[in-house]
Amino acid sequence: MVTIPLRIMTADAHPVFREGLAAILSAQSDMVLVAEAADGNQALSLFRKHRPDVTLLDIYLSGMSGLDVIATIRRDFPNARFLVLTTHTGDATFSEL
Repeated sequence: MVTIPLRIMTADAHPVFREGLAAILSAQSDMVLVAEAADGNQALSLFRKHRPDVTLLDIYLSGMSGLDVIATIRRDFPNARFLVLTTHTGDATFSEL
């Protein structure tokens, strides 16, 4: 049985964090990193280009917030899946998703 790897994109302003995620993902045989974005506008562009299965993103991105990225992508791709990464405490920020 051939397993198709899960296609993942990351979006975070911190290069060291993105590099760490890339290293972790590269060790997984069932996952592949298809794109890395440093800001919200780049995340939107790269999502449209690569259409990953899952996007790991920070909600505090420059240019366009992670929440705006999610809302914009979901208008065109309602089945898009996200894992939100943040150091923010509390869950009130996510009530609009």
